[in-house]
Amino acid sequence: MLVNGGRLQDEVVRRSHQAAVPVLGSSANLTGTGTKFRVADIQQPILDAVDLVINYGLRKYHLYGRSSTIIDFTTMEVVRIGTCYELISDIMATQFGITLPADLGRDVLPSGHLREQASAGAVDRTGAGAS
Repeated sequence: MLVNGGRLQDEVVRRSHQAAVPVLGSSANLTGTGTKFRVADIQQPILDAVDLVINYGLRKYHLYGRSSTIIDFTTMEVVRIGTCYELISDIMATQFGITLPADLGRDVLPSGHLREQASAGAVDRTGAGAS
């Protein structure tokens, strides 16, 4: 899995590995309430349930208004179109010859979750063309 979390994440992972203690976390939002881009936007039930909140500032690509891009690399299936998808698509095509499906845009696919649209038969998640 590709995760670009920066120096803070790298240090947390290093310390976790060194101590042989797993670090677990979830999204900082209640189901169905959308991505939270600032600590101030996190709902109180989430804050009440956690041991630690680190305010690392506004995330770098918050202007896209989408969550992270998720690709299942075992099947090369795009699960969710998200932040920097056009950049990821370009790298996959130019560096690896892999064509990912087009982003239909937030008007058509507000959540970015292709599985929601695929169940309706509207989206090819592999980029291989309609079946």
